Amino acid sequence: MPSTFSDNLLNKFPHISTALERKLWTCEQITRYFKRKAHLEQEISNMTAKLLAQTPKVLWFEESSMEQAWESLLKVEEENVKIHQLAAQQLDDRVHDQLTRTTESLAQSQKKVAGEGNNFIKLLNDSVTTLHKARDRYLRTCKEAEVLELTIKDIETDPHRKGELTKTEKKLTKTQEEASEDEAAYRQQLTSTNAAQDEYYKTSMPYALKEMEMLFTTRINKMKEIMKTFAEITQGTGLALTVANRMVEVGSDAINPESDILEYIQKNDSLFIVPSPFEFESYVKGGASAKKSWAATLRGRAGGSSAQSPASPVPSYSPNDRAPSSLNKDAVFHVSLEELMSRQQATHPEVPIPLILKFFCEGVMARNAFSTKGVFRISGSAVEIDEIKGELNRGIFKLPSDIHNICSLFKLWLRVITEPLIPSTLYDACMQLPSCESILSQLPELNRRCLEYIIAFLHGFLAPEVVAQTCMGVDNMGAIFGPCILRCPYEGIRPPSATLSLAHRTLAI
Repeated sequence: MPSTFSDNLLNKFPHISTALERKLWTCEQITRYFKRKAHLEQEISNMTAKLLAQTPKVLWFEESSMEQAWESLLKVEEENVKIHQLAAQQLDDRVHDQLTRTTESLAQSQKKVAGEGNNFIKLLNDSVTTLHKARDRYLRTCKEAEVLELTIKDIETDPHRKGELTKTEKKLTKTQEEASEDEAAYRQQLTSTNAAQDEYYKTSMPYALKEMEMLFTTRINKMKEIMKTFAEITQGTGLALTVANRMVEVGSDAINPESDILEYIQKNDSLFIVPSPFEFESYVKGGASAKKSWAATLRGRAGGSSAQSPASPVPSYSPNDRAPSSLNKDAVFHVSLEELMSRQQATHPEVPIPLILKFFCEGVMARNAFSTKGVFRISGSAVEIDEIKGELNRGIFKLPSDIHNICSLFKLWLRVITEPLIPSTLYDACMQLPSCESILSQLPELNRRCLEYIIAFLHGFLAPEVVAQTCMGVDNMGAIFGPCILRCPYEGIRPPSATLSLAHRTLAI
């Protein structure tokens, strides 16, 4: 089955659109070259004609053979004037003007398709954002209802608060009705967003990518035609015949649209899995219970009762960072970069970085990352993270529906690579330098490629309009990813100030 943009680059539309813009800019430079070339040919013709006009046609050689040779030379130069003039005219008409029209037409089409594709992306992102808001509203109302239920229980056991019971019960009834309405709205939006996501990945984006691929192919075919026309002009005017023949060969044989498109797809192909449909997230009671118990205890203390002190807060869960006792052949956590590359050599030899790294980065982008507040900072569900981690280690690449789970897994993966992206041997050098930039040249080639990929990925999050929505600026990103990329080998020994400055050192990259 032939490779196509819509089959292999489903999540690459912005990249493809930008790439086509750059390629059309290149066409504009080539157009300017041919314009200058035509102008040069015309100048040669004009200057030669002017020189001939200033040169006597008959000179007093006294030797007839010399006179004949001179007359022949002048006739050749007169022919050259015509040849260069014809070349200038044909370069203008058949090369420059045609390429200009084609480039302008492609630029207009690119702008139109880019607008359509970006609109498809915006519609899906807006739908996902609306879904998240509906979910949050539903969960918030459910929590308020649970708090009221616990409050009623407290009132029923406290004779001094009996007067609050009726008012609180009415408030509970109203909140429960709101929760029911919010649940219905949430379910309705869930259906709408899943339909939008299905439409996006099955119809809208494949259409936009097909249009982009057609523009790519048109550009290559036109450049092939232009190169061949230029060679024919050069050959037809009698200039540099051998070179012209070679250029015709280049134009007709070497430029291959099909192979060029396939090469582009192979270079940009990635392990992208279409996200699974969003699932309804039911409210689980209990979160408000601990909060209510804590509040009740404070009230007890304030009233001078002998209530027991609250238990120590349950520590936030962090997935186990220690390597398991044994790893299976598909494991991606606690594995070296070299091992991951070795495994994918047979199936994806063209991908220069571990596939799991691309999976994480592209998975984050597939979940509306640029409009998610606290992206990379907010932790995901500990239970779900452990479950998904197990699946990934068994070779099951299923994209989680919760972006915070993906982000947490990405950070975990970086932390447990057997050797950090910036090796421990370079840690002291990084800490001593005001900038880590000079360290990049000392990294192993694979580490450098991975680090450059991650930096390019994170760079998109630092745009002002993105930071305004995520509230995650460069300092926040550095503080989060610094310890993942540049691990302190002296943990527990180095003073805290050294560890705290690690993030700022990493920002220099």
